[in-house]
Amino acid sequence: MDKLDFINKIVGVEWKHRRYDFDGVDCHGLVILYFKEVLGIDIGIPPGYHQGEDMATCWQSDVALGKWREVDRPV
Repeated sequence: MDKLDFINKIVGVEWKHRRYDFDGVDCHGLVILYFKEVLGIDIGIPPGYHQGEDMATCWQSDVALGKWREVDRPV
């Protein structure tokens, strides 16, 4: 799916807490879904996401697992 197809499909999708599909997404779910559907990258679900951990904790868990890294300049 290209970016425009994704945008057309996601517009109007209901916000749903801790969801990451076209039936409902939250803010992090949108990132998960975009990476998977447009970029073909499965970034997975951060530890604690389904248990309701705050997103800062979820993100820090992903960083500790090596899923994200700091860069000098965006790519």
